[in-house]
Formats: sequence, C-alpha cells, structure tokens
Amino acid sequence: MSKKSGLASALQYTGIPPSLLSKRPSLPSRNWLIFLGLTSSLISAYVYDRTECRRLKELYIQSVKAEGEGFSWIHGGEAGKDAHLAWPRKLTVYGAKWPGDEDYDQPMKYFRRYIKPIFVAAAIDYDMVTGKLHGDIANRSNMPPAYYSPSQLSREALALASGTVIIGRATLKEYLSGVARGYNEPYLVNGRKNWGDEAREEKVRQSLSDDVFDLDEPSASQADTPAVIYSRSSSTPIPPLPPLLLVPFTNYLGFVQIPYMLLDFFYKRRHVREGGEAALKAVWGVTRGWEGPENANTQSVPPAPPPPQGGDLDFALETESYYRSYLFSPLSSPSPSEKSPIGSTQKARDRYYAELPARLWVAREFNRRGDSFEDDLHSSPSVAEIKPEWKAAWDKAKSSFYSDANKPPLSEVELRLERFEKEKKWSALEKGWDVVRPERGCLWDRSLGRQEVVKVFIDGGV
Repeated sequence: MSKKSGLASALQYTGIPPSLLSKRPSLPSRNWLIFLGLTSSLISAYVYDRTECRRLKELYIQSVKAEGEGFSWIHGGEAGKDAHLAWPRKLTVYGAKWPGDEDYDQPMKYFRRYIKPIFVAAAIDYDMVTGKLHGDIANRSNMPPAYYSPSQLSREALALASGTVIIGRATLKEYLSGVARGYNEPYLVNGRKNWGDEAREEKVRQSLSDDVFDLDEPSASQADTPAVIYSRSSSTPIPPLPPLLLVPFTNYLGFVQIPYMLLDFFYKRRHVREGGEAALKAVWGVTRGWEGPENANTQSVPPAPPPPQGGDLDFALETESYYRSYLFSPLSSPSPSEKSPIGSTQKARDRYYAELPARLWVAREFNRRGDSFEDDLHSSPSVAEIKPEWKAAWDKAKSSFYSDANKPPLSEVELRLERFEKEKKWSALEKGWDVVRPERGCLWDRSLGRQEVVKVFIDGGV
C-alpha cells in the first residue's frame, strides 16, 4: 500500500472523492488526439490568416495615408487652407452580376471589403454602379457620363485624371460592349433616339405582334426585329476615356467548387493583397496604353467573336472556367439548358404565352358581363366553344375574386401592358447574356487602341 502524501491526507477530509486524489495523468486517446490536432490546426490557420489580413490592410493604408492628408486630387494643384474645397479624384466602380449567382452584389462586396479602405485613406471618391441584370453595365457605359464641375474643360480634365474600376471579366465585357455600341450605333434611327431606356422600350414595342390577342388565329409571340445599323462616322472618333483599373474577381459556386471555397476561406489574405495592389495602382495613377488584339485593325461587329482574342481582351479569361456547367452551350445550340439565362427565359416565355389566351378570354368575358361573376358560365358570342383551359381559368379567377373582391381579373389593357413589361425584361436578359456568355469574347473597336484612347493603371508607385 502506497503511502499518502500530506496534501492527499489533508484533502481527504474535505469531501473530495478519493478516486480524484489517486488519479494519475495519462495521454489522451487516439480519437482525442486526432480531434485536438485537427481543430487546433484549423483554428491556427484561421487566426493566422485573419491576422495577416489586418496587417496587410494596415500596411496598404499607411502607404497612401500621406496622399489622403495632402492635396492629391488634381495634378498641378497646391495644398493650402482651401484644399478641402477642391474637386477630389473620383472613380467610377462597375460591378456586373456574376453569371449563375442570384446575388448580384458580390463584386461590390469584394470592392467594399478589399479596395474601398485604401481609397478612403487616399481621399479618393468613388461612385458604385451595380449591374443587377446581365447587360445593365453595357446600357450604362454607352451613355455620356455625367460629372459635376463648373465647366466642360474642368469636367473632362477631372474625368481623365480619375478612372474606372472594372471588377471581373463579365464587367469588362459589358463595359467594352457599351462603349463600342455607344460610339458606333447611330444616335437616331428613323428620327427616333437609339439610346436610353425610352429607345429600348420603343424597340421592344416595335418587335411585338398583336396576333396573340386574336383568339381565332394562331398566336405568335414576337415579330421580326429589324437589324440595327452598326457604323460609325469617321468624323466622330472615340475620345480619350478615363483609365481602367482591371481587378480580377472569381465567385465560387456549386457543389464541385466546395474545395475552392474551403481554401478561399482560409486564404483571405490573397484577396487583401490583390485588392490592395489594385488600389495602389489607381492611387499612384501610372498608366500604359491598352494592349489590343494581335491584329491592330481587328474590328468586332456585334456579336463579339469567341475568345481568346489577345492582349488585354483576355483579361481574367481563366475565371470563366469557374462558371456553372449549365452556363456553357455552343453558340449554335438551339436548345440550351433550362437553367441557363436563355433557357429559363425561353421556358418562361413559352409558359406565359400558353396561358395568355385563357386569361385574355376571362378578361373579355368578365368585361362583357359587366365586371361580374354572378351569371352561370355559358358560351361567349365571340367563340363557338369554350375550351377546357378557359373554363379552368374562369373558375380560378372567380374563386380569387370572391376571396378578395379588390383583385378582379386583369383587363385586356392590363394584359397588354403586362406582356410588354415581360417582353422588355426578357429581351434585356437575352441581349445581356449574349454579351457576357463564356462563348463570347469582348466587343472591340479598333479606334480604342489608337492614340491611347483607353489606358490601364499599372504598378509604378513611389
């Protein structure tokens, strides 16, 4: 029998179980060692990565802090007591929706997290333009930009001293498409404006046919759309544009990309480094000319040719390999995947036009009865027989009306307006996706590569 120590002898009268006093330490079991080893490794990797993120972020902020505290808005200016009244450098940030992701704000989240803090420290102002749908950036970038300054000369000088931030390859495609179309397509077509929301609505309105509202004839959803003339007058060359800051961006989606998501979670410092380096390029303002395709006389006519194209037109081309598989389809494919933007749009259009005749008949019958469902259903004088799907639509509308009298069936005028709004949305989706789809390259105008019309920010800080 082993002799008890003095401490054990004293503690045995305190009520502590004797088994605890006699217990000897031992190594954890194999399972515990595996668990502790994995958890400690993951926690250490996470803590180290976030610590490095904070260190790198602070390093970039400190490197541009002097620019923010001094006068750094317009070249040639002098610091003084009225420096705060000067016009600051202002960049326009474009972020197009990542194909296959319903969260259109992912590129802007990347900007706000990794680039914006350096811009704020350097006293650089910015405007954020988010593309909620494919094609929004293209429709925005083909319009003359609006800046706020006292005169035209100061406005142009301020714009050229600022820049444009392009986040991701999809954004570059939309931006170049908008610029090329904006300076090549005629401003007026048949005496009507060819740009802006009103022009796009007019094009959709002219492309629609009224055959779908004739219940006695086969319906057709759309009429042939006349081709748009793509020719630019040689007397109106493309003027110099603000320099571009090209920021690569990748958004991992889908089950097969989970390993990339896990690696990205523990390697955020890579984004901090890439975002910080990109922001420094814009802060220091060193630029070079745009590197166009190998053939300098290449002229793209909508739609854009397939990649690769060469030069800066292949910016972030490798990121398109991370698109969801259903987004890839040959350009000549008549039946794309139903999950793709084109396939889902076609499916929604077919379903809508299949249901439209029944809804139209209900609207006319409801109006003929004096906006009432009181009488029994009988044959309409405009048709010889009530189709089963029409009767089902009538019963559905009647049930909905009696449950809520404030929701009568849509009238024919409202159905026409609804159809126009849907076609406008579907047309924009189809045209926007044709710009950013991976089978298309960037729309290029050879005038963009002449006389350094487009410049790109590069490394060159002091």
